[in-house]
Amino acid sequence: MTTKTCCICKNEKPLSSFEPRRDRPGQLRSQCRPCKSAAANASKKRTGYKWKRPPEQRRLYRLKTIFGLTEQAHTELYNEQFGRCAICGTHEKDTAGKRLRVDHCHKTGHIRGLLCLHCNSGIGMFRDSGDTLKKAIKYLGG
Repeated sequence: MTTKTCCICKNEKPLSSFEPRRDRPGQLRSQCRPCKSAAANASKKRTGYKWKRPPEQRRLYRLKTIFGLTEQAHTELYNEQFGRCAICGTHEKDTAGKRLRVDHCHKTGHIRGLLCLHCNSGIGMFRDSGDTLKKAIKYLGG
């Protein structure tokens, strides 16, 4: 197993203790995860960091940047589905306070609909594979 020395704590640790660099693919950060986390927490305490945007603004920002959806387009999709999960039909108000998730194809980015947490997680666990889902249905006796 290959190791690397953390630039902060100076301890030699396995490569799994270092996060990959986003700006340089294939390279690892120079500080280990615990040191990076401690430094980030200290910085937040020192600067009094707080979210600058309220939760609803953050949600709308994510809809736009991740899925390319405006608030109006999301509302139209929600109304088309009558506020219900596209798979199981559970109404959003019955999902323990959790909003319906935007379901999309990870290869094309195409938006398929809104799903409850359980259905969205299930599709994600099957990696969007229809063949695997069919095998699961057969396995369950369906």
